[in-house]
Amino acid sequence: LEELDRLLNAPDGSGLDALRDKALLTTLFSTGMRVSELCSLDRNKIDIKRGEVTVRGKGSKLRLVFLSDDAKEALDKKEKANFFAKKGGRLRILAKRMREDAAQMEEEQVDVRKEDKTIKHFNIPNQEDLSGDIINITSFTTMNPKTGKLVKRKVEMKIKKNQHLLLRGPNGIGKSTLLEHLANNTAEGATITKGVRVGYYRQDFSTLNFDHTVYESLAESMLAGGLLLNEEKLRATAASFLITGELIRTKIGSLSEGQKGLVAFARLVLERPGLLILDEPTNHINFRHIPVIAEAISNFKGALILVSHVPEFVAKIRIDEILDLEK
Repeated sequence: LEELDRLLNAPDGSGLDALRDKALLTTLFSTGMRVSELCSLDRNKIDIKRGEVTVRGKGSKLRLVFLSDDAKEALDKKEKANFFAKKGGRLRILAKRMREDAAQMEEEQVDVRKEDKTIKHFNIPNQEDLSGDIINITSFTTMNPKTGKLVKRKVEMKIKKNQHLLLRGPNGIGKSTLLEHLANNTAEGATITKGVRVGYYRQDFSTLNFDHTVYESLAESMLAGGLLLNEEKLRATAASFLITGELIRTKIGSLSEGQKGLVAFARLVLERPGLLILDEPTNHINFRHIPVIAEAISNFKGALILVSHVPEFVAKIRIDEILDLEK
């Protein structure tokens, strides 16, 4: 950037002319990335963001867009394909394959850019006709992280509709194990009221069937939530979590971890739970989505049990009770 500043402030204005030389720019930034776009604009400053440098000098502005390694490889394949296509014979077949590979790589780049978008604000509807206690906890079992021994503790806790509980404790105490037993209604000393629907978000996504397509997974949740299968509503819900186009026909196992997380939240919206149990819901989630997710959780009107190791995330959520598993 010092060299860039020197060129911009050259007294004879020659620096701006030099900056229009793509070869010079590639050397100047020495990033191994190719300058893919260079266009004249306006103003007076240097802005740097992912893959792009905007240079504003006296009366001019240049935008320099740098390709990522994957995008550069796709461009190289295209250029080679064009070269081989002119040679004829078998090289034309090779050129065709290279073009197809380049097109696939570019499509994957578009998918990455889609993940960089922020999801829309959403609500997790709660099960209707909830009343009284949703879950009653009289005791729970944890593990001593130092000795590995199981420890049973007594407690008196009843969670009703629109009450939010935070489970707190050090790593290794068994928070995720306790949540699993609570969600399956197999925890000794805890009882979920009969008829209450449980929505469960696991940090390892093991509640998802990796062999299902996204469409199948969301359809299953819609039916579990007591709704009639409605493709328009299903697709609209998916789209609000950036799941569009052919992605909805993709198997869960082929999605990125971040996309699996978004599918899990889309399922909760369609399931309309009475009791929402969340185990580290920020793991693998794009940071852009986290404030939106925190707002949806905070506004949930059913009963909530949350485990999270991120204080900033928890601070954005309405918490009514805290159960410290260490005490």
